[in-house]
Amino acid sequence: MTKSWFDTALKRYENDFDYRLEYLILNLTEQIAKIMREENLTPFDLAKRLNMSPTAISKILKGNSSFTLRTLLALADALGCRLEINFRKPPADA
Repeated sequence: MTKSWFDTALKRYENDFDYRLEYLILNLTEQIAKIMREENLTPFDLAKRLNMSPTAISKILKGNSSFTLRTLLALADALGCRLEINFRKPPADA
């Protein structure tokens, strides 16, 4: 199968710091939103659990917030999840 122009373009950016940062933020916010859906939690419910404003939760869910480890751990606790952060070596072909 031939690579599409998008795959080729994407390959150029996979080691770019800003691209990787945005990918991590998107991944985190998608995980949070998925758990919220599964638990039938609204942003207001999550805000109450975290003693935060609904506006702060909205910023987090939109990816407009810098995540500290404290914030991530508090989110995990509020969602009934375990936070794990791992460092891994990239694949040999990267």
